[in-house]
Amino acid sequence: MGYARRTYLVPLPQVASRAGLQALNAELRARCREDQQRVMAGQTASLAERLAVEQAYLGPLPAHAPDVGLVREVVVRSTGQVRFEANVSSVPIQYAYRRLVLKADPFDVRLYADDTLVATHPRSYAQGDVRETSGRTGATTYRCCWRSRSRSPSPRRCATPCRQVSCPAC
Repeated sequence: MGYARRTYLVPLPQVASRAGLQALNAELRARCREDQQRVMAGQTASLAERLAVEQAYLGPLPAHAPDVGLVREVVVRSTGQVRFEANVSSVPIQYAYRRLVLKADPFDVRLYADDTLVATHPRSYAQGDVRETSGRTGATTYRCCWRSRSRSPSPRRCATPCRQVSCPAC
């Protein structure tokens, strides 16, 4: 593993999307197959020959790939928001004050109540991002006007409940 990491992953390749990750995996797979012809120092057989001997002792791969992302338990705030790392994501307001399971992979943040998926947001690595989703439109990061309630002449940053309970200003 150390040889492959130092040879193929230094410097660490940057991937911006799932398609880019699949392309990187295909390239790494091809380079590892080419490397199987190498004979390590102190050995007489190539890596491919040694792998063929070892494969007789290996078990089958699992039917489904394991979930390798981060898993955290989070508590939903009264505003229908949860904090993960330095960012905020919204969930439907009926989950306020409940504990949810947050699963984050390199591209998405998913929130579950028991086994039910309740919200999905693109993962952000910037600090201070707010990811909100309207239950009606699926739009992310919106603004809402609370003028009718607060008598303020300017729009304010929307709290998730306003959008989800038919706010007349929305």
